[in-house]
Amino acid sequence: MLLEHYKKTIRLAVPVMIAQAGQMVVQFADNIMVGHLGTEELAGVSFAGNIMLIGFVFFICFSHGATPFIGQSFGKGNTREVLKWFKHSHYLNMAVGGLTILLMVLVVPFMDHMGQDPSILVYAREYYWISLASIIPAIFFFTIKNFSEGIGITKYAMYITLLTNLVNIFLNWLLIYGKWGLPQMGVAGAALATVIAQAFSAFYCFLIVRIFLHYWKTACIYSIYKD
Repeated sequence: MLLEHYKKTIRLAVPVMIAQAGQMVVQFADNIMVGHLGTEELAGVSFAGNIMLIGFVFFICFSHGATPFIGQSFGKGNTREVLKWFKHSHYLNMAVGGLTILLMVLVVPFMDHMGQDPSILVYAREYYWISLASIIPAIFFFTIKNFSEGIGITKYAMYITLLTNLVNIFLNWLLIYGKWGLPQMGVAGAALATVIAQAFSAFYCFLIVRIFLHYWKTACIYSIYKD
């Protein structure tokens, strides 16, 4: 009996852990690929990425708060309550995501006082300003991801996260180095690739959950905002 319980828990937990780790790989891939441009570019992206990580982790941790409540309602078979948790978590995540972006913008003037060389700050700011836009699709991705995990569907977010990393690496190759006739954007290309990859993950996560809600014979994502 206990062994079967452990097996079910592991099947649910492993995709969640892989998806969480996959979010960190995006920054890691950017560092590796920008490193071929030079030491100053690598230092700038690493510096900006570490600052981004603070705000990103803050938002991710906040968004996870809805998952246990969604899971409890789903376990009781209360589908209406599940959808209400999803709707209100979306509103809260948008508010906190907007606040996170604002706070991260306010950090920019203080970059000059963090002990970094001015030549590094040029690349850090370039990467940082563009990367801030990646928080917008991340708001939608983590809202849907946490809803999906709350109702026991954990593997799709893992698949999307892994695919997102491949998309990010491919776009890095295109935009950083200027492949297939595209301009060589360098550090800006790495940041833009991250934004596009995050938008890709949010879009496909939305499609999967929308299809599931339709199959579940409840309201689709749009109808939950009518109440």
